[in-house]
Amino acid sequence: MLAAHIPLLFVLLVQETQPVRPPHKVFIPTSAALDVARQVARDQGYSIANKKLYFFDLMMTEAGKPALPGYVTLGFYGNSNLLNQISINENTGQVVDSLKCVVFEYPDLQSFQQELRQETGAQPLSTVELAKSVGCDSLRHLNKPLRSE
Repeated sequence: MLAAHIPLLFVLLVQETQPVRPPHKVFIPTSAALDVARQVARDQGYSIANKKLYFFDLMMTEAGKPALPGYVTLGFYGNSNLLNQISINENTGQVVDSLKCVVFEYPDLQSFQQELRQETGAQPLSTVELAKSVGCDSLRHLNKPLRSE
C-alpha cells in the first residue's frame, strides 16, 4: 500500500519544486488595441463605418506615458465627444471603461484575451481587483452585443 503512494508523492514533490512563471507584460501593438476597441464599439451598437462621425485616439499623458498605467487606452469618439475610454489590461486582456466603470465581456473579445494570457501567463483579475486597478468602486458587466454592423 505504501509503495503505491510513492509515485504520487514524487509527483507532488516535483510540482512543488517547479518554479511558478510570474505574469509578464507583452507589447500590445496599437493595431491590435484598435481592433479590440472597434469590436467593443460595434458590440455596443455603434456603426463605426462613418469615419466622419466616429474615430479612435490613443490616450497618453503629456509625458507620453499610458493614460492608465498597466493598460493600453483608446478614446472612442462620436461627434468629437468621448463616448468610451476603452482600456485593455496589458497582462490579462480584460477590457474596461474606467470613466463609466464598465467591464466589457463580449464573447468576441475572448480569443484575444486567451491569446494574450497564454503569452503573459496571467490569470484574469477578479471584478474587485479589476475595479480597483482602474479606480472604480465596482464594475458593471456588459456581455451581450447590441451590434449595428
